[in-house]
Amino acid sequence: MINRTAEARCRAKRFLLANAGAAALAPAVFVCMAITLSNWPAILAQTPAVRAPEFDAASIKPISCVGRCGVGGGTERLIFKPGMVSSRGVNGITPRGLILEGYYLAEYQLIGGPSWLDSDRIAVQAKAGTDADQAQQRQML
Repeated sequence: MINRTAEARCRAKRFLLANAGAAALAPAVFVCMAITLSNWPAILAQTPAVRAPEFDAASIKPISCVGRCGVGGGTERLIFKPGMVSSRGVNGITPRGLILEGYYLAEYQLIGGPSWLDSDRIAVQAKAGTDADQAQQRQML
């Protein structure tokens, strides 16, 4: 009988402690809810994320060269016209040159890498749906 009475007291203490803890947290929860609800119109009025520009059509083809194709080493450049990007001539551009153009880097800023960055060559042609300027086209690359 003593154990039952002690057990009942323990349950009552646990119940009271749980309710006291909930009562202590309630004001903080209500304050947070009030702050959130007062800012609700501002949250709903946020502008949607801007879509990154992209090309409508792009062609990237490997060029097989017999002998020496060109200088390489990232010294080639792309031709930027309003709404269009292409590689120069029949020799195309190396992957290193494409990376340099896309990120608008100088040659010394891209050091090392696998040998195919300078040996492989690709022909690039890309057309944008709008007359994107050179900065936008670089971002699309």
